[in-house]
Parts: sequence; C-alpha cells; structure tokens
Amino acid sequence: MKSYTSILNSILIVLSSCVSSTTKSIDLEKGFKNPAGEARPHVWWHWLDGHISKEGIIKDLKALAEEGIGGATILSIGINTDEFKGRKPTYDYMSPNWKEMVKNAFFEAEKYGLRLSIYNCDGWSHSGCPWVSLEQSMKTLIFSKTYVNSRKQIEQKLPEPPHSLKFYKDVAVIAYPATASAKESMYRKKFTLTSNHKCDDIENAADAKVVSAAKFYPLEG
Repeated sequence: MKSYTSILNSILIVLSSCVSSTTKSIDLEKGFKNPAGEARPHVWWHWLDGHISKEGIIKDLKALAEEGIGGATILSIGINTDEFKGRKPTYDYMSPNWKEMVKNAFFEAEKYGLRLSIYNCDGWSHSGCPWVSLEQSMKTLIFSKTYVNSRKQIEQKLPEPPHSLKFYKDVAVIAYPATASAKESMYRKKFTLTSNHKCDDIENAADAKVVSAAKFYPLEG
C-alpha cells in the first residue's frame, strides 16, 4: 500500500509542477502585453519657462497614460526660441501658484496610474536656484593658454579664461614644456564650415569659446 501511495504522490507533484510552469508562462506573456506600472517606461516632462496650466497638465498626463507610459520626471527648464522670447512665465519657479500646479500634477497622475518625480532645481543639468549665491553655486573648471618662449624666469600677466557669469577665481597655474607644433591648434587655422542643415552662426561651432554657440535646425520633412 505504501508503494502505491508513493507513486501517486510523485504523479501529483509532477502534475503540479506542469500546471505551475504553464501558469508562469501565461503570466509572463500577459505581463509583456500589459506590463505593470513599475515595468513601463518613464519619460522627462519639460515645463518650459513656467508656461503651464491645469488644463494642459491634465491633457499631458492623459496622453502619457494612453501611450502606455508608466511615469514622468518634471523638469522646469528654459527655452531660447523666438516663440518664447519676451514672454514672462505663467508661473515663476517655486512661487505659490507653481507649487499648486505641481500638487495638482501629482494628484492627477495618481488617477491615471502614473508615477511622478521632480527635478531638484530650476534648470537643465545642474543644481541651483535664485537664492544660491554665485560663490556657493555649482562651478566648472575653465582655462586659458599662454605660450612662452624663454628659458629664464619671467613675470607675465596671464589672460583670464572666458566665463559666462560674474564670478571667477584663480585655482592654479600649470607650466609644462611644449613641442614646436603645439601652437598649431585647429582653432588657429583658417577653414570654412558648412552644413546640410539650416544653421545660425555656424562659425561658432569651432571658435574655441565656451560662451558662444551654433544653432542647428532639423531637416524639414
């Protein structure tokens, strides 16, 4: 009798394993066709120069949900285009009305099953706010070059590196031997830049200045 019981138990275990494996396969297929919220892609959600509205926020969130997006990160950024030049923000960053818009966004996102997060400042790729002084804000290391042809100790005033804000502080002076061809920088050579895209100020793309820029437009059509 014990042997029959053992065989029966073995059959039940095998059948149970097959059913469990089939169920997992079906669940996996369903998960790919209709993934859970935490498995859906998340996107950046740009609030351009404070030009936002409650109605616009609701429409954006509805559209994200309809496209299968799982959530978004709010980025309050500026945009330098003719469409926005001279236009004041609808809501200034961190103003009471702006905070109310953020609160509404999180409230509405929950209705659509979306998860929201928010960037840590008003800006594109750094941390900073109007109440952070230049001395305490994030900084970048800049430099200038001066070539000296001398084997003796000399005193010479070095040019101040180009910078965009009204803050600058010397960090170090580094001297090293250079080869005769060191001055042959691409920026010292005369050449012509062309582009098959519409472009403004294309010469700025290779002028070695950190405060200038060339603007490229996408191809039409």
